[in-house]
Amino acid sequence: LPVPPIEGVPAVLRDQLVRPYVDGLNLARALHARGGWDALREAWSRPPRSTEQVLHPEKLFAGDEPRQVASRWAPEPGKLLAEGVLGELLAGTLLGGDSPATAGWGGDLYRSWDVSGGTLLVWQSVWDTPTDEAEFREALRTRFEGSHGVGAQKGSFRVFTRAPWRIAVGGPPGAALLVSSDASAAFEAALVALSHP
Repeated sequence: LPVPPIEGVPAVLRDQLVRPYVDGLNLARALHARGGWDALREAWSRPPRSTEQVLHPEKLFAGDEPRQVASRWAPEPGKLLAEGVLGELLAGTLLGGDSPATAGWGGDLYRSWDVSGGTLLVWQSVWDTPTDEAEFREALRTRFEGSHGVGAQKGSFRVFTRAPWRIAVGGPPGAALLVSSDASAAFEAALVALSHP
């Protein structure tokens, strides 16, 4: 269900604060329709494991679990600052709203590092099918073309620049990657390392 913009509030904050209520209500209705109040009580002890299961209750009912995404690569030198999962909801926020391109989300992992005073972010997402992955890649590229211009092709990545930040989207087949940094050497090293599956 689309949530209208709230003046002065960034979409990511709006979606984190408002969407749980809107989408949670839809999930509660689906649970109740499926099994009444017992199904709702059961959901408290076994909640959905991903925003995908909240956004698509049929995936929760089918046992469609999020896939774990692992990444052994890390920049040298680099200090890990944060890591976690965005989920389908925030992948949709990144694309600018309720995009059908996120419906095939399978799992993701983001990691950010301090690299000699600069920041490096690598976000890797996996998709249910190669078609889902291709659709998301296209939507992600289009999103950054809309905000940053056409960008330049560099191997399997499209690179967008808004100084001092550079953003690369793409990568080899099997996972869609987003790499962003304000540290040029760290950015280039990441693209080289992540160009091979």
